[in-house]
Amino acid sequence: MRSALAILAFFLFILSAACSQAGETEGQLAEGETRIAMRDSLFTPNELTVRRGDEITFRFVNEGKLRHDAFIGDQDAQGIHEDEMRMADDEGHGGHGADEADAITVEPGGSGTLRYRFADRGETLIGCHEPGHYAAGMIVKVTVI
Repeated sequence: MRSALAILAFFLFILSAACSQAGETEGQLAEGETRIAMRDSLFTPNELTVRRGDEITFRFVNEGKLRHDAFIGDQDAQGIHEDEMRMADDEGHGGHGADEADAITVEPGGSGTLRYRFADRGETLIGCHEPGHYAAGMIVKVTVI
């Protein structure tokens, strides 16, 4: 009976450790370089916290089979960017150019970086504006403290 309890305790310990590690990607304090995975219609992690004034280098890694983009800005800027991307897609001009400091396009299997300084407290968003992705919730909520 003791060995069964010991085995049960061991598995509960392993399960507890696994759950706590999985939860660390949500709401973590981002510093320096932060990796964000892109797949299907989601970013991982999808919530981050940064300090006002921090400059973060985001490394976006596209682990999916579709092209994704990342655009950093508040809710109003996200809406404007969604409209711009929709118009660009209608005209056959998908993706972001190298001159866009707050946006990047990453092809499947690829990666890229964006550096961004968070000047104001509140909420900033990182959104993917490939057709249907933003509407499906492909957003990272960044809380600036």
